[in-house]
Amino acid sequence: MGHGIDFGEELAVNHRRIRQAAAAAPGRPGRLCAELREHARLMRRHVLPALATNVDGGAQIAAADETLLDRIESEVAEEDACAGPQLAPLLDQIEVQLHWEDRVLLPLLEAETTWIVLEDLAEHARLARRRSTCEPA
Repeated sequence: MGHGIDFGEELAVNHRRIRQAAAAAPGRPGRLCAELREHARLMRRHVLPALATNVDGGAQIAAADETLLDRIESEVAEEDACAGPQLAPLLDQIEVQLHWEDRVLLPLLEAETTWIVLEDLAEHARLARRRSTCEPA
């Protein structure tokens, strides 16, 4: 901790974990579902509110992202979503979400928020990662 830029690094670690879980999903679907649940929780509780509060037009951007998160979460809620034939469309949606976070969300937050907000988001990202490793894989 210290300079606020850690959020980008923490988000990248979370994204890497999600992509690794997605690659392993046919054999270990529980891990992907756990990673996605925690990432969606992080986005809804901390990141999107920070976007809405600190970025001009952020509330509209956050609301639009809620739609994609809703789709991903509803798929993960289904019993076999992280395995079987439903997996390919889910993986596509996940990649769209992660790409958006990398290319749009993170640059907006880094440009428009204080280092304190970024540090807080970094800590929440670390906690989300810890929670996902506590869930069954």
